[in-house]
Amino acid sequence: MLEFLKDTWQHLQDVIFVSGNAASVSIIIFVITMLVITIGCVVTGLISGKDPPPKKRKKYISRGTSSVVSCHATRHLTGRNKKKHFLRSNSSSNNVVVTTHELPPRLTNTACVSCGIVAAKRSCQYDLCATCCRKNQKSICNAHGTGLVAVQNLVECACCEKPIELDLSYLELKQCPNRIGYVGTQLATLNLSNNRLVLLPLEIGCLRGLKELFLQYNCLQSLPETIGYLTNLHELDCKNNQLHKLPSNLGNLSNLTVLNVINNQLKALPVSIGKLGKLEELYAHSNKLKGLPEEICNLLNLTALYVGENQLKNLPARIGQLYCLKELDLSSCSLSSLPDSISRCTSLIRVWLSNNRLRVLPDQIGRLHSLKELHVRNNQIEYFPASLATLQLYTFSANNNPLLSEVDRKSWCHYNKSPSTSMPSLFEICARKIISANVRRKEGELPKEIEKILSAVRFCSSCEGPFVYHFKSEVCFNNVGIFHRVPLYQQICSPNQPSRCPPLELS
Repeated sequence: MLEFLKDTWQHLQDVIFVSGNAASVSIIIFVITMLVITIGCVVTGLISGKDPPPKKRKKYISRGTSSVVSCHATRHLTGRNKKKHFLRSNSSSNNVVVTTHELPPRLTNTACVSCGIVAAKRSCQYDLCATCCRKNQKSICNAHGTGLVAVQNLVECACCEKPIELDLSYLELKQCPNRIGYVGTQLATLNLSNNRLVLLPLEIGCLRGLKELFLQYNCLQSLPETIGYLTNLHELDCKNNQLHKLPSNLGNLSNLTVLNVINNQLKALPVSIGKLGKLEELYAHSNKLKGLPEEICNLLNLTALYVGENQLKNLPARIGQLYCLKELDLSSCSLSSLPDSISRCTSLIRVWLSNNRLRVLPDQIGRLHSLKELHVRNNQIEYFPASLATLQLYTFSANNNPLLSEVDRKSWCHYNKSPSTSMPSLFEICARKIISANVRRKEGELPKEIEKILSAVRFCSSCEGPFVYHFKSEVCFNNVGIFHRVPLYQQICSPNQPSRCPPLELS
């Protein structure tokens, strides 16, 4: 072979140097180069003698048994992928490895991880078939509807174990097991919140030791009357439901301290609510209440009353009896006035009155010396009572009100009045005495002139004494809270007796 190549090279040299043609020389050199490369490749292949490395192949591991997965994998591959595949058993475990060039990320029909015979439902979070999923006592699966079964099992276990707390929240429950009433009187906390409950079983009244009952975020339209048997209940939370009424025997919950019925469809509160002598917090915000029962004024321990976003047009006249009240929310209602007795709730710290139809505030609102936060936005207020200047408010909002302008004197000068006489008339003096002494009277017992005066009575900004026609009034502008200069209005019943009825000193 070497002798042949040597003779060939010698012959080519003779041809190249003899011809002297540049084109011929180039062609000959190119042919020689290609010949050398070809011979080199052949020689290299003969020397190595090895096969090219195989391509890497994708793997899929199934949790089922070998026979079931083999059947599913073969059926899938023959229908969708015609490439070569094989099954390889893993010696260290019972898993089956299916190797192929192309496979989807998950087989459409995976065997049940429990029985390995029936295909599991793809939407089942436990990868179980219907039979195995329902047998699992802890299974809460929306695909197989095992929530109620799981809860029944939990309740049955609770009947035997006698727990103090039972949490059945976030289980997509549409009904509560009747056996829940037999868990025992030792149960202190029951949480059924964040489900889809439409009603509660009557047996819930058997939980006489219950102290906390959480029913928020459900679809309840009413509560069973048996809930009145839970006399040890301290907190009842029913917010975000569809309650149209509360049980008439709600007043039997004599130990109740917190009642939350926010965001429901309540049109009225039961009269028996006045019997909840220990109630401290009442949340009835965002309902359809058209009024509050007078009996609510009997809740002498009430510290928080939230009844905003309702259809309230007035408040009970005796609301001033709530001496312990610290927070009062009356925002977004239809109130046009407030009872004067509200100025007796001297423990008030925060009051929300925004988004109403209020024209004036009670003259004696300055008595609320503990008041630190007052919101009266979006009303029809032109001026505030002069006693408001005596309060040390940290937060005061009065935006979007038709307040009198300090620059436009014509808008408020007509409020400045003085009496034409030095003394009130005899009829007004009689009317003042009747109101001051709180004389009980029947219709028709008094002269018509006095009855007319009594129907138009007002109260002094200084001494709170009654008056009708004989008074002095003035408007001035003063700072309220921080950086709020607002119009203040005061009325003095005895302007000629400054020692008895001194006006407020305003800058």
